[in-house]
Amino acid sequence: MANTITTIGRQAIIAPIAYDAEGPIPLFSLTSVPGEGKLYIGSSGGSALAAGGTLTADEASNLYYEPPTSIDLLLLRVLKSGIYTFTFRATDSDGAVSNPSTYSIPVGSLYAPSTPTPATVMSQWMLNSGGEVQINSLKATGTAIGSYRLTSIPPSAEGVLYTISSATGLQTAITELPGGYQELTVAEAENLWFAPVTEFKGTSTFTYTARSTTSSTNSENASYYVPVVSESDVEPLPVELLRFSANSLNNGNVLLTWETASEVNNAYFIIERSTDGQSYAAIGKVDGKGNSNNLQKYMHKDVILSSGIYYYRLKQVDLDGSFIYSKIVAANGVVNPTDKVVIYLNSSRGNLTVKVNTMAWGTISVQVLDVQGQENLRRKRG
Repeated sequence: MANTITTIGRQAIIAPIAYDAEGPIPLFSLTSVPGEGKLYIGSSGGSALAAGGTLTADEASNLYYEPPTSIDLLLLRVLKSGIYTFTFRATDSDGAVSNPSTYSIPVGSLYAPSTPTPATVMSQWMLNSGGEVQINSLKATGTAIGSYRLTSIPPSAEGVLYTISSATGLQTAITELPGGYQELTVAEAENLWFAPVTEFKGTSTFTYTARSTTSSTNSENASYYVPVVSESDVEPLPVELLRFSANSLNNGNVLLTWETASEVNNAYFIIERSTDGQSYAAIGKVDGKGNSNNLQKYMHKDVILSSGIYYYRLKQVDLDGSFIYSKIVAANGVVNPTDKVVIYLNSSRGNLTVKVNTMAWGTISVQVLDVQGQENLRRKRG
Protein backbone atom coordinates (compact mmCIF):
# COMPACT_ATOMS: atom_id res chain seq x y z
CA MET A 1 0.00 0.00 0.00
CA ALA A 2 1.19 3.50 -0.81
CA ASN A 3 1.47 6.43 1.52
CA THR A 4 -1.81 8.37 1.81
CA ILE A 5 -2.10 11.24 -0.69
CA THR A 6 -3.72 14.37 0.72
CA THR A 7 -2.76 17.06 -1.80
CA ILE A 8 -3.52 17.73 -5.46
CA GLY A 9 -0.86 17.07 -8.09
CA ARG A 10 1.67 14.37 -8.86
CA GLN A 11 2.93 12.68 -5.68
CA ALA A 12 5.71 10.15 -5.08
CA ILE A 13 4.53 6.71 -3.96
CA ILE A 14 6.39 3.80 -2.38
CA ALA A 15 7.89 1.38 -4.90
CA PRO A 16 6.10 -1.94 -5.52
CA ILE A 17 7.57 -4.64 -3.30
CA ALA A 18 8.60 -8.12 -4.38
CA TYR A 19 11.04 -10.57 -2.83
CA ASP A 20 13.40 -13.11 -4.36
CA ALA A 21 15.77 -15.09 -2.14
CA GLU A 22 18.41 -15.13 -4.89
CA GLY A 23 18.68 -11.37 -5.32
CA PRO A 24 16.88 -8.13 -6.23
CA ILE A 25 13.93 -8.01 -8.62
CA PRO A 26 15.07 -6.39 -11.91
CA LEU A 27 11.73 -6.01 -13.71
CA PHE A 28 8.06 -5.25 -12.98
CA SER A 29 5.14 -5.35 -15.41
CA LEU A 30 1.84 -3.49 -15.00
CA THR A 31 -1.15 -5.77 -15.51
CA SER A 32 -3.61 -2.95 -14.79
CA VAL A 33 -3.54 0.76 -13.92
CA PRO A 34 -5.77 2.79 -11.57
CA GLY A 35 -9.30 3.35 -12.89
CA GLU A 36 -8.97 7.02 -11.92
CA GLY A 37 -5.84 9.11 -11.64
CA LYS A 38 -2.60 8.45 -13.53
CA LEU A 39 0.72 6.73 -12.88
CA TYR A 40 3.98 8.31 -14.05
CA ILE A 41 7.72 7.74 -13.88
CA GLY A 42 9.24 10.88 -12.36
CA SER A 43 7.86 14.03 -10.79
CA SER A 44 7.27 15.87 -14.07
CA GLY A 45 6.98 15.26 -17.80
CA GLY A 46 6.53 11.92 -19.51
CA SER A 47 3.40 10.06 -20.53
CA ALA A 48 1.03 8.30 -18.16
CA LEU A 49 1.78 4.59 -17.79
CA ALA A 50 -0.57 2.05 -19.37
CA ALA A 51 -1.43 -1.55 -18.63
CA GLY A 52 1.04 -3.94 -20.23
CA GLY A 53 4.03 -1.67 -19.70
CA THR A 54 7.23 -2.77 -17.97
CA LEU A 55 9.34 -1.02 -15.34
CA THR A 56 12.95 -1.55 -14.35
CA ALA A 57 13.75 -1.56 -10.64
CA ASP A 58 14.99 2.04 -10.90
CA GLU A 59 11.80 3.14 -12.64
CA ALA A 60 9.63 1.33 -10.09
CA SER A 61 11.38 3.23 -7.28
CA ASN A 62 10.57 6.52 -9.05
CA LEU A 63 6.80 6.06 -9.40
CA TYR A 64 4.42 9.01 -9.03
CA TYR A 65 0.63 9.08 -8.87
CA GLU A 66 -1.56 12.01 -9.91
CA PRO A 67 -4.81 11.57 -7.96
CA PRO A 68 -8.24 12.30 -9.48
CA THR A 69 -9.98 15.57 -8.65
CA SER A 70 -13.49 16.95 -8.79
CA ILE A 71 -15.21 20.35 -8.46
CA ASP A 72 -17.00 21.02 -5.17
CA LEU A 73 -20.05 23.24 -4.49
CA LEU A 74 -17.81 26.30 -4.21
CA LEU A 75 -16.40 25.56 -7.67
CA LEU A 76 -13.04 24.65 -6.15
CA ARG A 77 -10.98 21.75 -7.40
CA VAL A 78 -10.61 19.16 -4.63
CA LEU A 79 -9.27 15.64 -4.28
CA LYS A 80 -11.63 12.83 -5.16
CA SER A 81 -11.23 10.66 -2.08
CA GLY A 82 -11.03 6.91 -2.38
CA ILE A 83 -8.68 3.96 -2.55
CA TYR A 84 -7.35 3.45 -6.08
CA THR A 85 -5.52 0.32 -7.14
CA PHE A 86 -3.34 -1.16 -9.84
CA THR A 87 -1.86 -4.64 -10.27
CA PHE A 88 1.63 -5.77 -11.20
CA ARG A 89 3.82 -8.82 -11.69
CA ALA A 90 7.48 -9.18 -10.73
CA THR A 91 10.11 -10.94 -12.87
CA ASP A 92 13.22 -12.30 -11.17
CA SER A 93 16.72 -12.64 -12.64
CA ASP A 94 15.90 -16.17 -13.87
CA GLY A 95 12.89 -14.93 -15.85
CA ALA A 96 10.31 -16.40 -13.44
CA VAL A 97 7.14 -14.29 -13.27
CA SER A 98 5.03 -13.88 -10.13
CA ASN A 99 1.26 -13.92 -9.80
CA PRO A 100 -0.41 -10.47 -9.98
CA SER A 101 -0.26 -8.37 -6.81
CA THR A 102 -2.56 -5.47 -5.95
CA TYR A 103 -1.15 -2.06 -5.00
CA SER A 104 -3.53 0.31 -3.15
CA ILE A 105 -3.28 4.12 -3.09
CA PRO A 106 -5.41 5.86 -0.43
CA VAL A 107 -6.41 9.39 -1.48
CA GLY A 108 -7.95 12.00 0.84
CA SER A 109 -7.66 12.99 4.51
CA LEU A 110 -10.29 10.38 5.43
CA TYR A 111 -7.66 7.68 4.85
CA ALA A 112 -4.73 9.50 6.45
CA PRO A 113 -3.64 8.04 9.81
CA SER A 114 -3.50 10.49 12.71
CA THR A 115 0.01 9.34 13.62
CA PRO A 116 2.74 9.37 10.94
CA THR A 117 5.29 6.60 10.43
CA PRO A 118 8.91 7.77 10.68
CA ALA A 119 11.46 6.13 8.42
CA THR A 120 14.76 4.50 9.31
CA VAL A 121 17.37 6.74 7.66
CA MET A 122 20.94 5.94 6.62
CA SER A 123 22.84 9.14 5.85
CA GLN A 124 25.69 9.41 3.37
CA TRP A 125 29.08 8.39 4.79
CA MET A 126 31.47 11.15 5.90
CA LEU A 127 35.15 11.56 6.81
CA ASN A 128 36.03 11.98 10.47
CA SER A 129 38.46 14.72 9.41
CA GLY A 130 36.01 16.64 7.23
CA GLY A 131 34.33 18.82 9.87
CA GLU A 132 30.57 19.29 10.07
CA VAL A 133 28.54 17.95 7.13
CA GLN A 134 24.86 18.36 6.29
CA ILE A 135 23.07 15.02 6.56
CA ASN A 136 19.84 13.68 5.04
CA SER A 137 16.63 15.08 6.47
CA LEU A 138 14.36 13.23 8.88
CA LYS A 139 11.51 11.47 7.06
CA ALA A 140 8.01 10.23 7.84
CA THR A 141 5.00 9.12 5.81
CA GLY A 142 1.28 8.61 6.28
CA THR A 143 0.00 12.12 6.95
CA ALA A 144 0.98 15.80 6.90
CA ILE A 145 4.00 16.20 9.19
CA GLY A 146 3.78 18.96 11.79
CA SER A 147 7.03 18.46 13.69
CA TYR A 148 9.75 16.02 14.73
CA ARG A 149 11.25 15.20 18.12
CA LEU A 150 14.79 13.99 18.83
CA THR A 151 14.57 11.30 21.53
CA SER A 152 18.28 10.48 21.66
CA ILE A 153 21.46 12.05 20.29
CA PRO A 154 24.90 10.63 19.39
CA PRO A 155 27.38 10.22 22.29
CA SER A 156 29.79 13.14 22.62
CA ALA A 157 32.69 10.76 21.91
CA GLU A 158 31.27 10.21 18.39
CA GLY A 159 30.22 13.71 17.35
CA VAL A 160 27.72 16.56 17.65
CA LEU A 161 24.41 17.23 15.91
CA TYR A 162 23.56 20.77 14.79
CA THR A 163 20.41 22.48 13.60
CA ILE A 164 20.02 25.78 11.80
CA SER A 165 17.09 27.88 12.96
CA SER A 166 14.61 28.70 10.19
CA ALA A 167 13.81 31.96 11.99
CA THR A 168 17.30 33.31 12.77
CA GLY A 169 19.59 31.29 10.51
CA LEU A 170 21.84 30.59 13.52
CA GLN A 171 23.48 27.22 14.05
CA THR A 172 22.81 25.48 17.37
CA ALA A 173 24.62 22.44 18.76
CA ILE A 174 22.40 19.76 20.31
CA THR A 175 24.49 18.43 23.18
CA GLU A 176 21.74 17.49 25.63
CA LEU A 177 18.02 16.73 25.71
CA PRO A 178 16.29 18.58 28.56
CA GLY A 179 13.26 16.53 29.54
CA GLY A 180 14.48 13.66 27.35
CA TYR A 181 13.73 15.19 23.93
CA GLN A 182 14.10 18.21 21.67
CA GLU A 183 11.43 19.48 19.31
CA LEU A 184 12.36 20.27 15.69
CA THR A 185 10.31 22.07 13.10
CA VAL A 186 10.04 20.46 9.66
CA ALA A 187 12.43 23.10 8.32
CA GLU A 188 14.99 22.33 11.05
CA ALA A 189 14.65 18.58 10.42
CA GLU A 190 15.54 19.26 6.78
CA ASN A 191 18.66 21.21 7.80
CA LEU A 192 20.55 18.89 10.17
CA TRP A 193 24.34 18.76 10.36
CA PHE A 194 26.76 16.36 12.05
CA ALA A 195 30.36 17.01 13.10
CA PRO A 196 32.20 13.74 13.86
CA VAL A 197 35.02 13.54 16.40
CA THR A 198 38.32 13.08 14.52
CA GLU A 199 39.20 9.89 16.45
CA PHE A 200 35.82 8.24 15.86
CA LYS A 201 35.25 5.54 13.22
CA GLY A 202 32.00 3.63 12.96
CA THR A 203 28.27 4.32 12.72
CA SER A 204 26.82 7.01 14.96
CA THR A 205 23.13 6.60 15.83
CA PHE A 206 20.28 8.71 17.17
CA THR A 207 16.49 8.30 17.32
CA TYR A 208 13.51 10.49 16.56
CA THR A 209 9.71 10.56 16.36
CA ALA A 210 7.23 12.45 14.16
CA ARG A 211 3.91 14.18 14.84
CA SER A 212 1.16 15.16 12.41
CA THR A 213 -0.39 18.60 11.98
CA THR A 214 -3.73 17.32 13.35
CA SER A 215 -2.62 15.35 16.41
CA SER A 216 -0.54 15.82 19.55
CA THR A 217 0.45 12.13 19.57
CA ASN A 218 4.05 11.29 18.74
CA SER A 219 4.93 8.26 16.65
CA GLU A 220 7.11 5.34 17.66
CA ASN A 221 10.87 5.87 17.59
CA ALA A 222 12.83 5.48 14.36
CA SER A 223 16.61 5.16 14.05
CA TYR A 224 18.99 7.39 12.13
CA TYR A 225 22.48 6.11 11.15
CA VAL A 226 25.53 8.19 10.21
CA PRO A 227 28.53 6.16 8.89
CA VAL A 228 31.90 7.77 9.67
CA VAL A 229 35.21 6.65 8.12
CA SER A 230 38.82 7.84 8.05
CA GLU A 231 40.75 8.90 4.96
CA SER A 232 42.74 5.65 5.04
CA ASP A 233 39.49 3.72 4.58
CA VAL A 234 38.53 5.52 1.39
CA GLU A 235 39.80 4.79 -2.10
CA PRO A 236 38.78 7.28 -4.80
CA LEU A 237 36.30 5.80 -7.26
CA PRO A 238 37.63 5.83 -10.85
CA VAL A 239 34.15 6.66 -12.19
CA GLU A 240 31.17 8.20 -10.42
CA LEU A 241 28.24 6.62 -12.28
CA LEU A 242 25.10 8.73 -11.92
CA ARG A 243 22.68 6.67 -13.99
CA PHE A 244 22.51 3.49 -16.05
CA SER A 245 19.28 2.41 -17.75
CA ALA A 246 18.00 0.08 -20.47
CA ASN A 247 14.91 0.93 -22.52
CA SER A 248 13.18 -1.12 -25.23
CA LEU A 249 12.62 0.63 -28.56
CA ASN A 250 9.77 0.03 -30.99
CA ASN A 251 12.09 -1.48 -33.59
CA GLY A 252 13.21 -4.34 -31.35
CA ASN A 253 16.41 -2.66 -30.20
CA VAL A 254 17.36 -1.91 -26.60
CA LEU A 255 18.87 1.51 -25.92
CA LEU A 256 21.42 1.62 -23.10
CA THR A 257 22.27 5.03 -21.66
CA TRP A 258 24.47 6.07 -18.76
CA GLU A 259 25.99 9.21 -17.26
CA THR A 260 29.07 9.90 -15.17
CA ALA A 261 29.68 12.85 -12.85
CA SER A 262 33.46 12.39 -12.81
CA GLU A 263 36.10 10.06 -14.26
CA VAL A 264 39.67 9.27 -13.21
CA ASN A 265 41.88 7.24 -15.58
CA ASN A 266 38.80 5.78 -17.27
CA ALA A 267 39.89 3.86 -20.38
CA TYR A 268 36.60 2.39 -21.64
CA PHE A 269 33.33 0.63 -20.85
CA ILE A 270 32.50 -2.92 -21.93
CA ILE A 271 28.75 -3.50 -22.30
CA GLU A 272 27.76 -7.00 -21.23
CA ARG A 273 24.44 -8.78 -21.83
CA SER A 274 22.74 -11.82 -20.29
CA THR A 275 19.52 -13.69 -20.94
CA ASP A 276 19.40 -15.33 -17.50
CA GLY A 277 20.91 -12.69 -15.22
CA GLN A 278 23.80 -15.02 -14.39
CA SER A 279 26.08 -15.53 -17.42
CA TYR A 280 27.21 -12.38 -19.27
CA ALA A 281 28.93 -11.82 -22.63
CA ALA A 282 30.45 -8.67 -24.11
CA ILE A 283 28.36 -7.01 -26.82
CA GLY A 284 30.15 -3.69 -27.28
CA LYS A 285 32.79 -1.24 -26.18
CA VAL A 286 32.58 2.53 -25.63
CA ASP A 287 35.67 4.65 -24.95
CA GLY A 288 35.76 6.65 -21.72
CA LYS A 289 36.88 10.25 -21.29
CA GLY A 290 40.03 9.47 -19.32
CA ASN A 291 39.86 12.22 -16.71
CA SER A 292 36.85 14.48 -16.35
CA ASN A 293 35.03 16.49 -13.71
CA ASN A 294 32.11 17.29 -16.01
CA LEU A 295 28.88 15.42 -16.74
CA GLN A 296 29.48 12.85 -19.49
CA LYS A 297 26.72 11.01 -21.36
CA TYR A 298 27.05 7.67 -23.13
CA MET A 299 24.79 5.39 -25.14
CA HIS A 300 24.88 2.01 -26.89
CA LYS A 301 22.16 0.38 -29.00
CA ASP A 302 21.77 -3.38 -28.71
CA VAL A 303 20.10 -5.22 -31.61
CA ILE A 304 18.40 -8.25 -30.09
CA LEU A 305 17.66 -11.43 -32.04
CA SER A 306 14.65 -12.77 -30.13
CA SER A 307 11.99 -11.44 -27.80
CA GLY A 308 12.52 -11.79 -24.05
CA ILE A 309 14.00 -10.15 -20.97
CA TYR A 310 17.62 -9.06 -21.32
CA TYR A 311 19.98 -8.07 -18.50
CA TYR A 312 22.86 -5.62 -18.91
CA ARG A 313 25.82 -4.43 -16.91
CA LEU A 314 28.80 -2.15 -17.54
CA LYS A 315 32.39 -3.23 -17.03
CA GLN A 316 34.36 -0.04 -16.41
CA VAL A 317 38.07 -0.55 -17.19
CA ASP A 318 40.86 1.74 -15.97
CA LEU A 319 44.00 2.65 -17.88
CA ASP A 320 45.93 0.15 -15.72
CA GLY A 321 43.52 -2.69 -16.64
CA SER A 322 41.68 -2.84 -13.32
CA PHE A 323 37.91 -2.88 -13.58
CA ILE A 324 34.62 -2.75 -11.67
CA TYR A 325 31.05 -3.72 -12.61
CA SER A 326 27.98 -1.52 -12.52
CA LYS A 327 24.58 -2.50 -11.16
CA ILE A 328 22.42 -4.71 -13.39
CA VAL A 329 19.52 -3.29 -15.41
CA ALA A 330 16.91 -5.13 -17.46
CA ALA A 331 14.67 -4.51 -20.48
CA ASN A 332 11.88 -6.48 -22.14
CA GLY A 333 12.98 -6.74 -25.77
CA VAL A 334 10.37 -7.41 -28.45
CA VAL A 335 11.37 -8.52 -31.97
CA ASN A 336 9.15 -8.48 -35.05
CA PRO A 337 8.11 -12.15 -35.53
CA THR A 338 8.97 -11.94 -39.25
CA ASP A 339 12.59 -11.01 -38.49
CA LYS A 340 15.09 -13.86 -38.44
CA VAL A 341 18.88 -13.97 -38.22
CA VAL A 342 20.72 -17.21 -39.06
CA ILE A 343 24.48 -17.51 -38.41
CA TYR A 344 26.60 -20.53 -39.30
CA LEU A 345 30.32 -21.21 -39.63
CA ASN A 346 32.05 -23.32 -42.30
CA SER A 347 35.11 -24.32 -40.27
CA SER A 348 36.85 -26.11 -43.18
CA ARG A 349 36.83 -22.96 -45.32
CA GLY A 350 36.93 -20.39 -42.48
CA ASN A 351 33.75 -18.69 -43.68
CA LEU A 352 31.15 -17.08 -41.43
CA THR A 353 27.72 -16.71 -43.07
CA VAL A 354 25.03 -14.36 -41.74
CA LYS A 355 21.53 -14.45 -43.25
CA VAL A 356 19.01 -11.77 -42.26
CA ASN A 357 15.31 -12.05 -43.14
CA THR A 358 13.34 -8.96 -42.16
CA MET A 359 10.45 -6.78 -43.23
CA ALA A 360 12.24 -3.69 -41.90
CA TRP A 361 13.34 -1.06 -44.43
CA GLY A 362 16.84 0.36 -44.37
CA THR A 363 20.49 -0.54 -43.91
CA ILE A 364 21.53 -3.67 -42.01
CA SER A 365 24.81 -3.55 -40.09
CA VAL A 366 26.65 -6.67 -38.87
CA GLN A 367 29.39 -6.51 -36.23
CA VAL A 368 31.59 -9.39 -35.05
CA LEU A 369 33.05 -8.85 -31.57
CA ASP A 370 35.47 -10.93 -29.54
CA VAL A 371 34.97 -11.75 -25.85
CA GLN A 372 36.65 -8.46 -24.87
CA GLY A 373 34.15 -6.45 -26.89
CA GLN A 374 36.71 -5.60 -29.58
CA GLU A 375 35.30 -5.27 -33.09
CA ASN A 376 36.84 -7.75 -35.53
CA LEU A 377 34.53 -7.25 -38.49
CA ARG A 378 31.83 -4.84 -39.69
CA ARG A 379 29.66 -5.12 -42.80
CA LYS A 380 26.71 -3.08 -44.11
CA ARG A 381 24.06 -3.96 -46.66
CA GLY A 382 21.06 -1.93 -47.75
